[in-house]
Parts: sequence; C-alpha cells; structure tokens
Amino acid sequence: MANKPIDELRPDPRNKEMFHPLEGEEVAMMVETVEKHGLINPITVTPDGLIIAGEQRWRAAKTAGLETVPVTVRKVKTDDEIDELRIIENLVSRTVQPYEYALNLAHLIRITKDTVHADGNGMRSPVMSQVAERLGVHRDTVTKNQTISQLIPQLGQLLNDGIISQFAAYQLGRCSRTGKDQFSEDVEGGVEAG
Repeated sequence: MANKPIDELRPDPRNKEMFHPLEGEEVAMMVETVEKHGLINPITVTPDGLIIAGEQRWRAAKTAGLETVPVTVRKVKTDDEIDELRIIENLVSRTVQPYEYALNLAHLIRITKDTVHADGNGMRSPVMSQVAERLGVHRDTVTKNQTISQLIPQLGQLLNDGIISQFAAYQLGRCSRTGKDQFSEDVEGGVEAG
C-alpha cells in the first residue's frame, strides 16, 4: 500500500456502466466518515492511476479535501482483469441494486469461464462454485442471480423498485423472451399478474 496524490487518480468511465453512483445521504455519510477518520480502505488502482475499485471513496475523499489517499496498485493486463477486481470488491463491500448485482455476477461468470482455473488436482472446478467461493456466497445464490440477469431491463427495473420480488424475478428469468415482454407490459399497464 502507498499514498498517492488524489489528483493523479482517475475514474474508469466503464464503472458507470456497471454500478450506479451513490447519491444523497449515502454520499453525505461517506464524506462525513472520510472527514472524521480519513480513508480507511485503500483505493485499488492500476500503475497509471486508473481506479479499479473505490471510485465512490475517491469522490468522497476529494469532497472532504484530502490531498493524498492510500492506494493499492494492481498490475492488470486486460479489461476483464479490471472488471473482475471491480465486480468482486463492489459485490462484496457495498449495497447494490438486485438487478445490478445479477448483471455484474453474470459478467463475472463470463470472465471466469474465459479463464482457466484449476483445483489442487489440476482438474477444472465448476465455474459457479468458483464464483460463489470468490464472493463468499452459496452456489445457489450465483445460479439464481445468473437466471435473474436474463431479465429484460424493464423487469430488472421492477425488481430494483421492489415491485416484483427476487423469487418472482428468478421465475421470470426462466421464462421465454415473449413471456417476459408480456409480463412487463401487464405490470406497466396495471394488469395484475396472476
């Protein structure tokens, strides 16, 4: 771990595509904590200062007036490696919306499938189990969220808004595209789903 001038760090534009920014009271609480205690957890960056994980902490530190921040520098070679680190840190350390969680978990599954991981016997471990272990969750959580990631965006928003439950989202994720479209239209049109 090292300290770097805060102005030498820069956010990754792709982060906004993956995770919603904190707003309102969440931001105010984070800034207040940084003002009182400094930055407790380091920001993960590439050698050239691209923020891999910790953009919200970086923003809070800037708002709080910090000139330097603790960083952990990670040498990564690909965007997939950056995404993998970002997803793991964010899914483990912050509250994300349910559909956002599912989409990022599905992306992590794709990255993991593209990477050869071997267990102690030199055998390939099942991808879902690997992802579950890395996130510290049960394998069923990974499987169900991968199914939820198959929702059309309109249904994902209904899940985020609390209009449909995670169980309903899982069941809808198992439906055909036509079934998902019809359910979304029914809910948006005010028809009670049976």
